[in-house]
Amino acid sequence: MKKNFKALYFSLVIILLSISCSTISIKYETKPFEYMQDVEIINKGGYSSWKFDYYVDEFKNKTDKAYVTQSNTFTKGTFSNSATNNSPAYIQFLVNKNSIYLELYEYVNKFPVTAIGSDRAYIKIQTDNLDVIDLGSFGFTFHNKRILIDNIKTNAVKQLFEAFVISSTVRMRIEIRSSYGSSSIYNFSIPTNGFEEMYHNAFIGE
Repeated sequence: MKKNFKALYFSLVIILLSISCSTISIKYETKPFEYMQDVEIINKGGYSSWKFDYYVDEFKNKTDKAYVTQSNTFTKGTFSNSATNNSPAYIQFLVNKNSIYLELYEYVNKFPVTAIGSDRAYIKIQTDNLDVIDLGSFGFTFHNKRILIDNIKTNAVKQLFEAFVISSTVRMRIEIRSSYGSSSIYNFSIPTNGFEEMYHNAFIGE
């Protein structure tokens, strides 16, 4: 009987600790969307390097699911690996409410970068005040053609949104590591003006 009581007691302690930890993490975690709801729109109505649009369905009809992307669709940068050095590269952001897709392209002809299942993208950013933020490593989705940044394991999306809010330009370094070859490193400077307004228009509204 004593053994059963002890087992029951320890089970209750573990359950209470689990509930307590869950409550703490929920209390202090701010989702990217919640953070953006409180952001002041500085550049309202001014020139924007960003726009919002809608995803399309299988018939190319626009859906009601919005996303935010660059006004010029692509931001130009460079990439290097064992075969080339500082060749043209391009990045497109597809910003959702609480996650981000990144699409990469190489050379002037914009060949899309396609990964394999084991590839990982290691991403760092730098703000105007030269602070370097390690966002972490991320996998690929959509037939291994898009890097998916989400908040499941890290606070990466909110950190990136914060950098877009406080900096006029955010520098981004993406290193794609493969088990079957050398790494490729991509560098971009992302203009941020108008991001807050376009995010607000896409996901928050009036």
